[in-house]
Amino acid sequence: MTKYKGQLYLLVTDQGFLTEEKVVWESLHNVDGDGNFCDSEFHLRPPSDPETVYKGQQDQIDQDYLMALSLQQEQQSQEMNWEQIPEGISDLELAKKLQEEEDRRASQYYQEQEQAAAAAAAATTTANTQAQLGQPAQASPSSGRQSGNSERKRKEPREKDKEKEKEKNSCVIL
Repeated sequence: MTKYKGQLYLLVTDQGFLTEEKVVWESLHNVDGDGNFCDSEFHLRPPSDPETVYKGQQDQIDQDYLMALSLQQEQQSQEMNWEQIPEGISDLELAKKLQEEEDRRASQYYQEQEQAAAAAAAATTTANTQAQLGQPAQASPSSGRQSGNSERKRKEPREKDKEKEKEKNSCVIL
């Protein structure tokens, strides 16, 4: 909020004004909420063309609809997973199944991350080596061997982490 020439102005932060060009301030000359909009120099802005406003609103509606569809699909897939679980299952068995599923997903995620990192490292190593030799950048067989070594180094600590995680998650009943 700021005061300029005896008038109070509020910084416009509503998402609805995100696409409005040069709308920065809203005048607060009364409490009815019918203030005017101004640019950064406190010059009045005429009302926007309704066609432009409608287009922006329609874009937002489309984005909201797509988000709702993706959330609905995600919820349906989760419901299908619940349907696969037998009804007479104990809490412990259910917890184990859920943990196995989570471990599988985490393992898959980490494998994808490792593959992406190895590919990026191999590409960087190849490009750096070829730049030093003055050759154009292209994949070489030696870069694959280098990434394999670094991948092995990463797997060893990961196995230790999994063992620690199992120890941490195990429970002892006294």
